[in-house]
Amino acid sequence: MIILNNKTRYDSKFLRKVLSTALRYWKKECTPLPSYLKNIRITVNTAKQDRCCTGWAWLNTNAMRLRIPHWSPLVTHSSRSLMGENYASGYKPLTLSQDLIFVFFHELMHNRGYRHANISDIYLKKVATEVPFIPWEYVPTKQEIMQLRPPKKNLQEERYIKALKMVDKWKKKSKTAALHLSQWQKKVKRYEKILSNSEEKKFKKDK
Repeated sequence: MIILNNKTRYDSKFLRKVLSTALRYWKKECTPLPSYLKNIRITVNTAKQDRCCTGWAWLNTNAMRLRIPHWSPLVTHSSRSLMGENYASGYKPLTLSQDLIFVFFHELMHNRGYRHANISDIYLKKVATEVPFIPWEYVPTKQEIMQLRPPKKNLQEERYIKALKMVDKWKKKSKTAALHLSQWQKKVKRYEKILSNSEEKKFKKDK
């Protein structure tokens, strides 16, 4: 399991997804990990270099630190590259997510107790490019994720608009009610007058 401490502008959800996908691929396709690497603690900082990821790790522990280049529209792939199947194909640049996975695998080897003399970066780069389901060319920033999310509703403004609508609605109803009230009041007065006249006629007749 990845225990992530993200100190960059990149979105934690996407960083965790990239690293977790890479870890699952490593467990399935590469060598098994020792029990102390069941939970891997990763701190992610912003790299001083502009175009590639870096990192370091402690030997025989479950802790590592990774650095990602400071985000800009140009940082869509790493300056690090992988040699093609033959010399004619040349070097293929790694995407930023592939570069992050490569550095993660490199530091994972240190966690397993390997030093640089016993680590093949060529092999690790190749494995990093084979990790499936990394659909983004670069890891989105927190700001980009916030822009994709729908804006938060302003409840006070919504309630104010609703109150204005209710005022207009009841104003219309009050006008209708006043009209009906006036009509019924006239009818009451008319019937009161009729009843009063009939009582007077009856009183005179009785006399």
